[in-house]
Amino acid sequence: MPGGRRSREVDERLRAGWAGAIAIQ
Repeated sequence: MPGGRRSREVDERLRAGWAGAIAIQ
């Protein structure tokens, strides 16, 4: 997983996606 700034944005997006999936369930 190269890239430092992108890694941070991806992490936040992944976290938001997980939170949304959990909220939908």
